[in-house]
Amino acid sequence: MRRLICALLMLALCVAPGFVVAQGAAQGVPSAAHTDSLFRAGEAVASYNAAMAHAARASTDYEALWRAARAETVRGVLSNDPRAEKAQMYVQGEGWARRAIARAPQRPEGHYWLAAALGRRARLEKLFTVARLAGEAHTEALKILAIDSLYPGGHGLLGKMHSDASDLSLFARVIASTILGASVVRTASWEAGERELLRAVALDPEAAVYRADLAQLYLRTHREPQADRVVRALLLLPVRTPADTFFKRDTRGALENYRARR
Repeated sequence: MRRLICALLMLALCVAPGFVVAQGAAQGVPSAAHTDSLFRAGEAVASYNAAMAHAARASTDYEALWRAARAETVRGVLSNDPRAEKAQMYVQGEGWARRAIARAPQRPEGHYWLAAALGRRARLEKLFTVARLAGEAHTEALKILAIDSLYPGGHGLLGKMHSDASDLSLFARVIASTILGASVVRTASWEAGERELLRAVALDPEAAVYRADLAQLYLRTHREPQADRVVRALLLLPVRTPADTFFKRDTRGALENYRARR
């Protein structure tokens, strides 16, 4: 039995290139607290490995499952792999999140990471798949706020959805809303996106992702002064997750590219 458990842990930790266990890693299986401490320290590889080890040990534990969903989704965000491989990381994140929701449907974390994985994968798929993913992500975001109206992630997700849907071409919006039934596309507006993202920032001022999405909305609506203020504030935030450095770099690059095109 001991050998079987060790073998399962090794399989769980043998992941895509760049996300492998470092030689000399500590013996034993990480806890949720240890996983979170690595995540907050911005340790992408170590926090991923810890989350996977925890989930392998505690395969029915809600706390392990939603952290595994977080780990896979963030791995997708940070990955430089081809689109199909990144999409598969998000699919794996969805799987962990669905298992978490099955264990504790009245907790918000599983819903949040399911919606985040669905939304990220939607950016890599074709229109017909995008509409389905966006619709499900929107449903999950609404579930989050029904559980906890002050959960920042619920507002952040809704804000990004409004922004992304409003940025679609008129043709794409008609197809997605009329033919594919994606109501979030039909009702999306820049105003609602800004309102929800500002709410998310107010609820969690140190979360990089909400400011990054807000800056992108301002650039999409050609409000450079507002985008500049948000980016300046974003760059001053502490690194709180492995993805924060990416969000800062990506958003600053988007602002620079916008100015270069003027």
